[in-house]
Amino acid sequence: MLPLYHRCNYADPFRFPSRLCWANDRSLLRRTFAATKEVSPTIAMKMAALQRFSKMKYVCVAVLVALTFITPSRAVWPEKNPAEAVRNFYAWYVHEVVNGSRPLEKEREQMRKFVTEGLLSRINKMPKGPGGSDGDFFLNAQEVDPEWGKNVAVSNYYVGKTMSKLGVILTGRKLGDRQFEVKVLFQEGAWKIDEVKFSD
Repeated sequence: MLPLYHRCNYADPFRFPSRLCWANDRSLLRRTFAATKEVSPTIAMKMAALQRFSKMKYVCVAVLVALTFITPSRAVWPEKNPAEAVRNFYAWYVHEVVNGSRPLEKEREQMRKFVTEGLLSRINKMPKGPGGSDGDFFLNAQEVDPEWGKNVAVSNYYVGKTMSKLGVILTGRKLGDRQFEVKVLFQEGAWKIDEVKFSD
């Protein structure tokens, strides 16, 4: 690119430019600078928009990170809560029995998620038939009310780090209420039923 003073009409391109030529060049520079100033507000607006977008991006990332930490804790908490563990067990257990399933015989692996191995072993050793256990062990009844699994009320009698005692009431319209106490132990990272005691 030729120097700015080559815009003047010189016979000798190597001749030092005159004051007039420099004045013309300075005028050109002023016009160029003015044009740049006219574009600057547009550029500034774009830069401001980019900055706002960048800030919003960081805010969105922060919210996603917060939700990532909050959501798992909510999913794990019911297993750490003795009352919720008992409520979840009876909701599942009554549903299975009403549908004709026999969880103690056919769903042992699922039972181990809610009941201690010690209690399952004691149930296996109980005598069956006349003189033995009468009715369902966890419900103390020969018939099952479907409403029992939907209306499970649990109260905390004692809550410890590894053992808790709870009061349970199963409310039903067909067969009435079932009221009993349970002892749960904290094993393998979850609360599990280890004892069921009926008052009648």
